[in-house]
Formats: sequence, C-alpha cells, structure tokens
Amino acid sequence: MPAKPSIKEIRFFMRNVRTRMPFKYGAATLTSVPILHLSLTAEYADSTTSRGWAADILPPKWFDKDPAKDYADNVADLIWAARTAAGVYGEAARTYRTVFDIWMDGYTATLREGDARGLNHLTAAHGSTLVERALVDAVGVAGGKPYHTTLADGDLGLDLASLHGELREMLTRDAVAPRPLDAVAIRHTVGMADPIRRDDISPAERLDDGLPQALEDYVSEQGLSYFKVKVNGDLLADLNRLREITSVLDDGCRGDYTITLDGNEQYGDLGEFLQLLRRIREEAAL
Repeated sequence: MPAKPSIKEIRFFMRNVRTRMPFKYGAATLTSVPILHLSLTAEYADSTTSRGWAADILPPKWFDKDPAKDYADNVADLIWAARTAAGVYGEAARTYRTVFDIWMDGYTATLREGDARGLNHLTAAHGSTLVERALVDAVGVAGGKPYHTTLADGDLGLDLASLHGELREMLTRDAVAPRPLDAVAIRHTVGMADPIRRDDISPAERLDDGLPQALEDYVSEQGLSYFKVKVNGDLLADLNRLREITSVLDDGCRGDYTITLDGNEQYGDLGEFLQLLRRIREEAAL
C-alpha cells in the first residue's frame, strides 16, 4: 500500500559557500553560490511523523537566461519559487494523500503561480522539486527504506497511467531494476575557465590543497572516462580548446573515453554549431 503523508511543517535554511575553483558556464562564472536547504516534516494517519531533507544551489543564469536580470534577481526568483512551492504543497497535503497525488497538485500549482509572476517553468519547477525531494525522503525515512526500495515497493503511489495512458497496465516495479547499481561512472565537467594542463596554472592561482586542479590531474588521479566539455560559441577558440583537451585525454585515459559538448546557449546560430560538428568529424584528432 502506498504511504499517505500530510505535510506538517516546511522550514528553509540558507548557506553561502565559495566554489573551490571558478566554474564558467555560458554567460556566468560561478565563484560563490547560496545553497538552499529544505526540511519537511510529514505526518501519517497513525500520528507518527518523519522528516525529509532536500538541498540545491541557486545558480545564476542556469534556469533563466534573461540578460535584464542580474544574479540577485535570479536568486530572488528561485527563493520565491521554493517558498511558493512550500505553500501550495502544504495546501495539497492538508489531508493524508499519496506522494504522487500531492506532487500532481503541488507541481501544477507552482507552475501556475510562476506563470502569473512571469517566470519560466525551469525556474518555477526548481522550487517544486525541492519540496518533492524532501517529501520522498520523508516517506523513505518513515518506512526505513532506501530510495530504490521505496520506489519499487510502490510507496510513492505513482499512477503511471495518469501521465501516459499507454502505461495503464504497468506497475512502478515493472520499470525499476530488481536491484540498484553497485557503482556508477563519474562524468567530469570541464568548465570554460578550467585549466587543462598543470602548466596552465599560475603560481597565484595554484590551490595546493591536495586535490586535482588541472584536467590533466583529474584524469591521472581519478581514472575518468566520461567528460562534458563546455564550449563558448567561438568556433576557432572551441576547436583549439577541444584539441588540447583530447590530447590530454589521449595521453592520460586508461582506455576509451567519451566526450559530450554543452554550449549553454552560447551558439546563437545553428549553422555555426553545425560547422563546429563538421570540423570535429573532419579532424582525425577529434
């Protein structure tokens, strides 16, 4: 039987942190960021309670690329979305209901409120996901189960048919592996400001904290084989950087490796991006 919680209390906490290294993606370079934490207390029909947690960073220009908005505007919008989601989820969970039913009403209401404020759905949904994650966590805590078991046992009350009619004969367990993976591969993101080789790091920028800093060191110390490389929309600069990166990976990776590209909306013209892909296909080194 699915768990049926109500939401008794939601509390927020904020922590401001500095990044270990500048992370440049698209139009933004992240050097510090607030992390929003959410604590949710769920109550059940037998008067027992459980607490779930969720947290996420509030990054600039990640969900909303509007150039008229600055970092403070982006953070304010994300905080507003989280507080709004807390309110509408609380209304949706005044009585004991399944997590799925609470989510359906809470998610829809959060997007609707975001529309009224002029926010895009990525920004508004970020608030919804925080509450959703904390609620799922609370149900898992109440049942003493990890997420995989909570999902497979149907504790969240997912109604797949309400999302896609063709799934009406499918149970959640049918879509979940019998057991969780024992390990996952790390995908390393190479930001546009990341040093590629050790020699790229000036003495003033060297961290000397015992952890990798240049891509060259990450590859040699962590045995990486999956990479996401940020590109910035400058064809020649991107090609030169990709050549340098693939040279490091050819020398350092212990076997085959895979690269995906992430442009963060930096290629304003599809033709220019297609030219980048053509050049990559034409160069044997890439």
